[in-house]
Amino acid sequence: MPEDGIKLTAIHQRVNIVSLSPARTSRAGRRSLAGARLRSLATGGGPALGMVVVLLYFALTVPVFATSANVLGVLQQTGPLVLIAMGLSLTMILRGLDLSVAQTTDAAGLVAATLLVGGAPVVVALLAGVAVGLVIGVVNSVLVAAIGIPALIATLGTMFIVRAGELIYSNNGNPAALYNLPSSQTDFIFAVGQGQWGSVPIMAPAVGIVLVIMIAITACTNTGRYFVAIGLNARASQFSGVNIRHFFALGFVLSGIRSEERRV
Repeated sequence: MPEDGIKLTAIHQRVNIVSLSPARTSRAGRRSLAGARLRSLATGGGPALGMVVVLLYFALTVPVFATSANVLGVLQQTGPLVLIAMGLSLTMILRGLDLSVAQTTDAAGLVAATLLVGGAPVVVALLAGVAVGLVIGVVNSVLVAAIGIPALIATLGTMFIVRAGELIYSNNGNPAALYNLPSSQTDFIFAVGQGQWGSVPIMAPAVGIVLVIMIAITACTNTGRYFVAIGLNARASQFSGVNIRHFFALGFVLSGIRSEERRV
């Protein structure tokens, strides 16, 4: 090889060595990691940050917004919706959607209330409501995970079917009949939704307990990690040996049970 060619080759090798030096690669890695964290914060923490900004705005502009009475009232009124949202979040983590959650809630409440009106014990009525949510969740899981119907279409159809079943089952009955029962049959149910411990609504700590359980499941268990992994990349999870259909089915079943909790 000519002498000039040998010199150029040596120069190229030195340039490559410098460009791949640990100091430079570590700095590039840190910049890449920082960028990834910022993108993750923007996509994952953006809604939470936006909610904090909205709350601060109303707290500063509306005098009664940040009062204890208003905060406790909001906690009591939004508790049932938070329970539904936690169930729905499981399917959304999997990049699915369950449009039947609200109707599942109504169906569970209808069955439980009808049993109470008929004289059934409170425990039996509550378990019946749980069973309704479980059955609807299983139906959704079969339609989506086993048959392969898109979740949007499957759960929309389930919603209309459950709604029609409610009208047939109740014969367009008046749900206010529950309020005409003896207080001994309804005190427990109304206490959970409307009762208070001192000035704190019972619904608030109940929702907090369920929220802690959900966070623990999704963050500290293999099942929760599989849920997140499937949502991030379903194909990679499948290649890693994760049974995607199984976890899709589980997500819709848990969504049905969480929906039932709000009404019962």
